[in-house]
Amino acid sequence: MPSVAQAASRPGPPKPISFAACTKVSPSAVSSVVGYTVPAGSEYTGTYVVSAKFNISEASTSCTFTVLGSAANPFGGKTVSLDATVFNRSVTLAELKAAEAAEEEKLGRQEKANHFKVSYSNYSGLGVTAIYYKLTASITIPGMPTGITLPKGVTLPKGVTLPTTGGFSFAYSGISTLNGKLSYGASVNNDTTSESTLAALVGLAMKL
Repeated sequence: MPSVAQAASRPGPPKPISFAACTKVSPSAVSSVVGYTVPAGSEYTGTYVVSAKFNISEASTSCTFTVLGSAANPFGGKTVSLDATVFNRSVTLAELKAAEAAEEEKLGRQEKANHFKVSYSNYSGLGVTAIYYKLTASITIPGMPTGITLPKGVTLPKGVTLPTTGGFSFAYSGISTLNGKLSYGASVNNDTTSESTLAALVGLAMKL
């Protein structure tokens, strides 16, 4: 059991950045960056344990702008996420990468993804420590027929393909920054987005 002194020296729980963060970023601002119209954002705020091993927790605020697929093109949906995170202590780049990897692997398990891969590279265009990451995965659906041909007029988002194994594959990417206790990030699901576009979205996330 930790001593009283040890317990007193531990960092306290972080506080969320805002409970009305999404009002600070307009859908039109996001739309102008990504090149298509997005609706108003939905806000999610919560406190999570990032790593019990390293005693890292975070208060995260996310604004999610979701474009739903249509009846004519059900695969056409996209989700743009802007994130602002406050850690309970300063976090290193190695820890941030480990946290990102763990989160993406968790997503892969939830989606029962096969051939799951996350790649990282440093990004220097924001003036602070940042990483660019890309997730690719292939999901096999038992019983799904192979050689599927999409109906006329139906298209898949960039990075999404129908493999010949009975299922589909997808890719999405993002950028996360790190500056002491603060991290800002942006990602786009069901799309392969350029680093410059993601960096511009991170700039919007910094307003949260």
